[in-house]
Amino acid sequence: RRMALRDLNSDLADAWEAAGATLDLSGKDIGSTAGVALTAALRDNTSLAHLQLKNARLDATAAKAFADALAHNCTLTFLGLHENNLTDEGGTAIVRSLIANTNSRLTGLGLNKTQAGNQTGVALAEWLSSPACLLTHLWLDDNQLHEEAGVMLGKALEKNKTLTMLSLHNNEIGDAGGCAIARALLTNSTLTGLGISNNRLGDAAGVAFAIALEKNTGLIDLGLHRNQLSDVAGVALAAALKTNTALSSLALSYNQLGDAMAKALEKVLRANKTLATLGLVDNKFSSEAKAALAAAAEGMEIELFC
Repeated sequence: RRMALRDLNSDLADAWEAAGATLDLSGKDIGSTAGVALTAALRDNTSLAHLQLKNARLDATAAKAFADALAHNCTLTFLGLHENNLTDEGGTAIVRSLIANTNSRLTGLGLNKTQAGNQTGVALAEWLSSPACLLTHLWLDDNQLHEEAGVMLGKALEKNKTLTMLSLHNNEIGDAGGCAIARALLTNSTLTGLGISNNRLGDAAGVAFAIALEKNTGLIDLGLHRNQLSDVAGVALAAALKTNTALSSLALSYNQLGDAMAKALEKVLRANKTLATLGLVDNKFSSEAKAALAAAAEGMEIELFC
């Protein structure tokens, strides 16, 4: 393995040699050449399970090398690549290798701020649709995923039985992608956490999520803040909360919700026994509506932010 690490500085080489099941190289200025050397060592490694490489200055070249290693590795369960310039090409290469490796044990994949785009999203959807995929946690925040990726991920969630947490904050999947993901929740009861804030979601997606929440029994945490939801979606979501018995946290701050939703929520807050946190900051509620909501939540076991 020392030959595989010949391009690493001594500190990084020693860290790799000393690693057992976990290795965190976050913030290390690894770069492309050393990144390729790391992946050469990873290819035949049989002990490392958790590898964190956040903000390690890795690029598409290093990502392609990781792809080659992941096509053969059968022990890694978590790979964190947040805040690296992998590009859509590099991200796609990594996911394609995971599709090819039906013996992969990976359950957590972190790709926040990696410039992943639609090709990466579509490849991830294909992997999530495979019975061989064991992924439970997937982070895709702050990337360049648009409607196509959102739609394909939604279709994948209709089939997937392993993913419990999906984070998609700060992308641009729009109403088409939002509706597709919401439709998946009609049948998917495995996903418990979904973050989809700041994705240009409008009322069509908001109503679709409301319809899903009327039937869904698995989702516990839903983040829809910083979108473009008005009272049309708000009233529908309030109605869904009358019957939903699973959701514990709902984030709706920084939308365009108004007094019509506030009025619909008043009775819901008194009746719903599972909702513990409801975020409504910076919407279009009047002071009277805010006061009414606060009064409705008084004495209830719920944190209300409005």
